[in-house]
Amino acid sequence: MRMHPNLSMQTVRVAETDTVEARLIFWNGELVAVASQLGPLHAQLEGHWFLEATFGLEIKGADTFPSLDALAAFVAGSCEKEQVQRFDE
Repeated sequence: MRMHPNLSMQTVRVAETDTVEARLIFWNGELVAVASQLGPLHAQLEGHWFLEATFGLEIKGADTFPSLDALAAFVAGSCEKEQVQRFDE
């Protein structure tokens, strides 16, 4: 997986859930999102990534992604757009 240079992720486990694994997602070292990989209880979406929470981002659109690459690209694009809007203000 090739990520945007400003984006990094840390793998974490989520207690007492059906979640396979989760990621803390950072942009320039700041936590901007938390995502989890859906487990077998989610039937057709098993293995997909769900955007659980965002911080400092107004994310519109999908909240479930078929791959970690798709999630990373979406978050990076949202961060870049948010960064541009901050500079325009």
